[in-house]
Amino acid sequence: MTQYACIMHIENYRDFMDEYTSTFLSTKNSWDSNVLFFTALAVLSFVILITYYIKSEKSFVENIKSGFSLLLLTMVIATASFAIYTSQNNSDLDKIVITNKSITTPFGTCKFTNIKDASFVEIPNDDNIDSTQFLLIQEYTGKAHPISAEIYDVNTILKELKKHLANRVH
Repeated sequence: MTQYACIMHIENYRDFMDEYTSTFLSTKNSWDSNVLFFTALAVLSFVILITYYIKSEKSFVENIKSGFSLLLLTMVIATASFAIYTSQNNSDLDKIVITNKSITTPFGTCKFTNIKDASFVEIPNDDNIDSTQFLLIQEYTGKAHPISAEIYDVNTILKELKKHLANRVH
């Protein structure tokens, strides 16, 4: 029997020793229109499939072998899988985590020593009625982390971030 060993190279083991201090989730529901559409389609397909099995005069085995029931069963599985995957993926990506040494946004991770500036930016909409506020975290490398006020509680995030930035060592 062959055994395999998985060796992981860790450049800085202290990165794994960060304690999570704050986690911010999206204020919007992860059930976007795509998830709702495919969930409704899965439920509708499942109801039609069950109704087809109940109303049919054929035996259960003959119903399973029919092309229509296989198509409905495939549709139920595919749409339910897509809805579950999309919902789970959205909830995992929407987290902002501030640790003792870094912040992780949907745009990546940035150590506090690499943050050049963190401030609010107003961006006007096309209809010039309203504007969208962003918390813009800029790194010295030029990379930016724009966090929308429509999706996150940016005031609380900035307060927590400023606490950590005040404690950082230059």
